[in-house]
Amino acid sequence: MLVGHGGLRGLIDFELCRGGDPAYDVATWDVYFRDTLRTAWLLEGYREAAPVGDDFDLRLGLCRLLVAIRLVAHSSAGFTGFLPLAERTMTEGVDAVGRML
Repeated sequence: MLVGHGGLRGLIDFELCRGGDPAYDVATWDVYFRDTLRTAWLLEGYREAAPVGDDFDLRLGLCRLLVAIRLVAHSSAGFTGFLPLAERTMTEGVDAVGRML
């Protein structure tokens, strides 16, 4: 919890906290929230904070595929609600990565 002048300023969720490629964070955001919160907004913030590298779009596409694979893995435990999202993400990811290679 972050507290500043005037009270609560924000919350940080450390549930899945780990170091890694910022492209994975953006890919996860895009898969889950792009219909409600613009991914472009998140990308702008990342690019302002630090250089993301010339290969960022390729890494982003590959990370989208990883997110899709993890969604499919959840279905193996009996929860199939994410399968349509996984299929859409996988199809888009394969198309995007294929165009870049």
